[in-house]
Amino acid sequence: MAALTCLPLESKNRQKQNMMLFKNILTLLVICFGILTTDAKGNNKTGHISGSPRRIGSLADESSIRTNQPIIGILAQEATGKISKEVSGQYIEGSYVQMVESAGARVVPILINQSPHQILKIFNSINGLLLPGGHVKLQKSGYGRVGKMLYEMAVKSNQQGQPFPIWAECLGLELIALLASGRGLARGQYDTELLDHTDTKQYSKPLDLSSDYKQSQLLSSADHAMIQYMTKALNAFNNHDKGLTPEEMKFPRPILAALKKKGITHPTPIQVQGLPAVLTGRDMIGIAFTGSGKTLVFTLPIIMFSLEQEKAMPFQRNEGPYGMIVVPS
Repeated sequence: MAALTCLPLESKNRQKQNMMLFKNILTLLVICFGILTTDAKGNNKTGHISGSPRRIGSLADESSIRTNQPIIGILAQEATGKISKEVSGQYIEGSYVQMVESAGARVVPILINQSPHQILKIFNSINGLLLPGGHVKLQKSGYGRVGKMLYEMAVKSNQQGQPFPIWAECLGLELIALLASGRGLARGQYDTELLDHTDTKQYSKPLDLSSDYKQSQLLSSADHAMIQYMTKALNAFNNHDKGLTPEEMKFPRPILAALKKKGITHPTPIQVQGLPAVLTGRDMIGIAFTGSGKTLVFTLPIIMFSLEQEKAMPFQRNEGPYGMIVVPS
């Protein structure tokens, strides 16, 4: 039997802290009781949450518990450092449970010692995932191993047209960045090829949104009041020592290093678009350093070359050669 402890936020008043701990433990007991009830009613031999391919917020089979509330999985992690003196095994911070439940959702704990089959069944029964912050080493922890499994399941689900959101906090965001970049977890959050040291302890500032934020899936539907709230007040709290800079989000570090040797410290939008095209092995034809009539001179060979390639090897959308014309503005 795995030990799972739910820890509350620190408080000056010990009595309030104990009450918060009691509420969190009670929450987990209710969740566990619901799962056991599911086992009794649905003859589920595993004692874990059964899969639901449509993610409709149902626990186990159709004859058992159903809810219209979103069900959010929260990944547990090993108790290490100072926390290991208070609890053993694995834990989930009570503040994450409170945050999710205050928004109207229900919480399902995801244990780090469950089998891949059990993790998959839970994944198919939840509507979203929360990866908490923490201090475990991603390269050799159950948190990193199970988090990687869940991330890969989420990517596959989204590719199949079933949206599955992930909220990644602190260590969770480092995990997502390493996996999404292809770096993997071999060096964990200590991978300096991707993550830079940042001096952002106890620091709040407005969010700095890019000019094309309306094109993002996350903010495309945000109303004006929400954008004003995020960008005009000190609502973005930062408390971390590692970060992913905008430059690193566009280029691998070796390319950035090569550009810096050439005196290019901040890649331009044209460089951002052009270099990845070259690195994919695509053909780039024609770079003009003046505008007007020369633009047409470079455009025609691009069109002719593309048509010939289409005849030799038909390609679909987003395939074939890339043509880039650089003109002054």
